[in-house]
Amino acid sequence: MCIRDRYQSTIAGQNVPYIVPCECGGHEDTVWLKLGEENRTLIFYGAKPFHFSALPYSTDAYAKAAYQDELTGDGFYYLNLDAYHAGLGGDTGWTKNIHPEYRIGKGFYPFDFTLQWK
Repeated sequence: MCIRDRYQSTIAGQNVPYIVPCECGGHEDTVWLKLGEENRTLIFYGAKPFHFSALPYSTDAYAKAAYQDELTGDGFYYLNLDAYHAGLGGDTGWTKNIHPEYRIGKGFYPFDFTLQWK
């Protein structure tokens, strides 16, 4: 039996203050996503479960920062949508030994979705 939950947060709340900044706040097996405020809302429906992150910093900002205080915002929010998403590593924190069953191979991966703006 699959039980689906709803989660609510702010985009700023998705940033995890790791000592060395890296992409964070990822959500797997999402079927729909609603972003916005009372009068402006974007709803994203995936044709199948998907991965997303909504962050206050760009992927580039995370890659360039050595410490949290080096993260620089540019006034934008970043929504990343993925049909598939592989984690950072496997059994250790210092290697990228992803087990074969969790790897995403080369190929064409169609990703159907619907956007609704309210």
